[in-house]
Amino acid sequence: MTERPDGFTLLELVLAMSALAMITAICYGAFHLG
Repeated sequence: MTERPDGFTLLELVLAMSALAMITAICYGAFHLG
């Protein structure tokens, strides 16, 4: 195991943003349609 720096790595940031965008889109779609 390599030692990780503190904070988010680029990959983690991309994954987090993608997940957040997906959840936001689903919630927005649900409220908009319903």
